[in-house]
Amino acid sequence: MTLQSETTVEYRFKEPYLFYCKYHDTLGVSEDHGDSVQLNGITQEKIHEFIETYIQYVLDNTELYEYFKNAIADKKYAEELTDSEGRPL
Repeated sequence: MTLQSETTVEYRFKEPYLFYCKYHDTLGVSEDHGDSVQLNGITQEKIHEFIETYIQYVLDNTELYEYFKNAIADKKYAEELTDSEGRPL
């Protein structure tokens, strides 16, 4: 059996600001728009999964959960019907 180490890093923010860059797949948290921690490799799909989970379990809002899922599905469907420049196929 191979042993693997696990590391947890904790940061505390007084005035956190969260941001996401879809072009770099980066989730960031900054201290009042100053110093920041950036997590790379976080895809939009993972952000959507987080939002769905947050709505479903933290907000406990089934109606909003279904609305969000449908909105994402509609957006994906619309994107499938357009070319790379956004024109209808």
